[in-house]
Amino acid sequence: MATRKNQLNYFCIIFTATLFIFTIIFRQLPHSANFAPLGALAVFSGAFFSTRFAFFIPLSAAMLSDLLIGMHSVVFYTWTSYIVITFISSYFLRRRNLVNILLASFSSSLIFFTVSNFGVWAEGRLYPATLEGLINCYYNAIPFFRNTFLSDLVFSSIFISVYLVLHGKYWRSYAKDKNISMV
Repeated sequence: MATRKNQLNYFCIIFTATLFIFTIIFRQLPHSANFAPLGALAVFSGAFFSTRFAFFIPLSAAMLSDLLIGMHSVVFYTWTSYIVITFISSYFLRRRNLVNILLASFSSSLIFFTVSNFGVWAEGRLYPATLEGLINCYYNAIPFFRNTFLSDLVFSSIFISVYLVLHGKYWRSYAKDKNISMV
């Protein structure tokens, strides 16, 4: 029979697998440009997993969903951004509170915007390989930043809040069984 501690581990695995599947399915459905939960999955992974393993979750979801949607020319830049987001989030979310979730979400959006649009410019098909071309690339991408930030903020808040509420219920049950004080 599984102990409460093992049940907590199973809960974490099942919850994360659910987010992983949700993210892949969401990306397959019609949605507004740049409004997807991948950045939030990277934020969540950075917040709750060791940095050695955390990047694997959003990176796998990005790879699998990109294979299903179709590969694109800046895929390695977007994948890189999710790795960076995961590591940055692990720093911001050492203490999980509203301000840190906002900081992690904004940082996530800013990293994705910076790295992915640099990839668009570096590819050289839409913009000339000049400083002016780089500036134009970032300028033209500004309208997409709003959706990226909104999705990162909404999905990060939901993922983290639901996890903490559900995990807290499991933890309180475990603590009660073990006579651990909940201070």
